[in-house]
Amino acid sequence: MANEVKSKVILHWNCRGLVEFPEVMRLHGAHVQEIYLKWNKLTTLPPWINELYNVTNLYMYGNRIEELPKELGRMDQLTVLDLSANKLQVIPACIGNLSNLKSLSLNDNFIERLSVELSQLNNLEILSVSGNQLVALPEWVGSLPKLRELYVDKNQLKELPNRLTIASELTVISACSNRLTYLPLNGFLSAPCIRFDANEYLNYISYPLLQQLISQLYLTFTYERDFLASG
Repeated sequence: MANEVKSKVILHWNCRGLVEFPEVMRLHGAHVQEIYLKWNKLTTLPPWINELYNVTNLYMYGNRIEELPKELGRMDQLTVLDLSANKLQVIPACIGNLSNLKSLSLNDNFIERLSVELSQLNNLEILSVSGNQLVALPEWVGSLPKLRELYVDKNQLKELPNRLTIASELTVISACSNRLTYLPLNGFLSAPCIRFDANEYLNYISYPLLQQLISQLYLTFTYERDFLASG
């Protein structure tokens, strides 16, 4: 394993049955840029994780992680962090220190709220928290200046923050399979693709938003028609 670490900048260690983060990384992994440890059996990350100061992409999907060390927040070079399909109940405040983070995936955990510290992620472009136990989204989500894609499917949300309507960079909002009773009254400034299937309690859509949705459907239909015609 040491030779593999020394010779590569991208490590693919998926599905190896690992129960702890390999110590060999601390000794020989300072140059590594991407780490894939999906579908293993890790329950935590080591406190020395911040010593891997060149890692930009960390993929921990499908482990058994219940909590994260505060040192993770010192990996300010991280741009992609995937902690989906673990056993997290709380997002630690230290995540808000990852100033260069562009993509944060926390799908399929047991998270009930988004900590306010995440509002500091000014470079975040993709936030994916589907399959959790969220009952509300804080207004600050709509103030993330570079947010392009928001995925909150399969939670317990009853409404979406009104501030999302003025988020200038949004291209996708997916909020399927929640408990939404209504959507924001105003149309969205950035005219994103909005998905809200399987919200059985949804009983009202405002006229401005309805117009936007109809326009979106028309554009999709036109694109597909032209694509088929060109084939």
